[in-house]
Amino acid sequence: MVLSLIDKISKGMCTSGTTSPAVELIYNKCIHITMASTSVYSIRIDSRVRKMIDEIPDRNLPEEIRGLIEGAVRRKRKEQLLAQARERQHILPDGIPAAQMIREDRDVR
Repeated sequence: MVLSLIDKISKGMCTSGTTSPAVELIYNKCIHITMASTSVYSIRIDSRVRKMIDEIPDRNLPEEIRGLIEGAVRRKRKEQLLAQARERQHILPDGIPAAQMIREDRDVR
């Protein structure tokens, strides 16, 4: 694909006809990189739900579903990190109270 775009650029041709060949090359390269950074995760849904999805007109459900999954994963990851932080907090020995540290710092001045 890139070679064909390079050929078009060298000939001064562009597939869209409205943008410059350099812009088209960058755009197509970005699309390729974006497409390569995603992966597929399959789930099973009830056939009735699938039928309802197919009946919804002009909806961008894949994008909405992607957003819901990303939100759920981020929320779960935050919970996991918070649990790890709480575990580490219990492991650490008790330190000097903050008020005592502040008094000591003021006394030094």
